[in-house]
Amino acid sequence: MPRVLRGESAACEEWRPPTVDHRSGGRLNAGQAAGDGAPPTESETAADATRAALQVQAAELAAQQILEEARARGLEEGRRAAQTECHAAVERLRGFEQEINAERDDFFRRMEPEVVRLAVSIAEKVIGREVADHPEIVLDAIKRSMKRMQEKEFLRIRVNPDSLELVREHRDDLVAAVDGVQKLEIADDRRVDPGGCVIESRNGNIDARIGTQIREIERAISGALEHVEPERQDGPVEVPTDNQPDGSG
Repeated sequence: MPRVLRGESAACEEWRPPTVDHRSGGRLNAGQAAGDGAPPTESETAADATRAALQVQAAELAAQQILEEARARGLEEGRRAAQTECHAAVERLRGFEQEINAERDDFFRRMEPEVVRLAVSIAEKVIGREVADHPEIVLDAIKRSMKRMQEKEFLRIRVNPDSLELVREHRDDLVAAVDGVQKLEIADDRRVDPGGCVIESRNGNIDARIGTQIREIERAISGALEHVEPERQDGPVEVPTDNQPDGSG
């Protein structure tokens, strides 16, 4: 049986397993391996501090990257949401525009007859007042109509009975004003309103009655309103003038 020395027994009783320092990465330093309670050296403490600083820096970088990625995702999502909202707003505005255009067109369709009637009524009143104040207007109407006749040798003029005497008084002036007239007859006709006339020849007639001219204006206004969009009616509507033939028959 082997002998146990006193010194060896004491050594065995005093030995303990070395502890692990987790701050130093699980490694044992020389003092810890040698025995319990040995303090770390200055170099080991500095190394531990450096490793801790690197870990903190890495964590900060990771957090910054996460923050930037989140911000980028938020900006992209915001941009897409703004585009979607803008597109929806544009579509809503287009819908409003269509509704407004439809209501405007309907308004003008409903108002067109009233506008035409009002214009004709105003024209009739203005012309009637002018004829009453200036009876000689009929003479100008006769001269213009005679000049527009293709065949001028033999003409017959029909006027309102109220204008008959005035026209007969100026018969010679009418003949002299139009070249080619050889014979001119003047007759009264109650179907011809004051201020107007009807010129007859062997080749055709010209109806220059005031009522006929007003009806031509009415048709011209109605046709213009049918073919011209309301927003483009920024100029006067063209109507037949005395320089334009109004037909013969």
